[in-house]
Amino acid sequence: EIYTLSLHDALPISCTASPPPAPSGLRASCPTTRATLTWNATAGAGFYNVNVRDVTANGPWSGAGVSSPSYTLDPLNASGHTFAWTVNAVGCSGGLCNLVGPTTNGPNFLCGTAKAAAPSNLRF
Repeated sequence: EIYTLSLHDALPISCTASPPPAPSGLRASCPTTRATLTWNATAGAGFYNVNVRDVTANGPWSGAGVSSPSYTLDPLNASGHTFAWTVNAVGCSGGLCNLVGPTTNGPNFLCGTAKAAAPSNLRF
């Protein structure tokens, strides 16, 4: 025997889970060609979406999902370029990770150039 269920037979479904709040405390560091992006952990986050864009080169946004409140881009090969970035937390409920929280813009960061260390055995 085959049973069918029409939409008018369906019961309303309520979801009590809510998306995690926006990450805070965003920081960026890029002294050479390796950028480190960090932020404060967000309660209820299953993972974070991080998106980065090379503003100097007018590049596209590229993203990654990470499980901890930090992300390292290595190598950037873009010394002297300015980058923009965003992060948002994604919550999981009932085996699904689809509770997308608000996006926070991180501070733009400029990648520097590596400086060679001065020899310590020079005498004048």
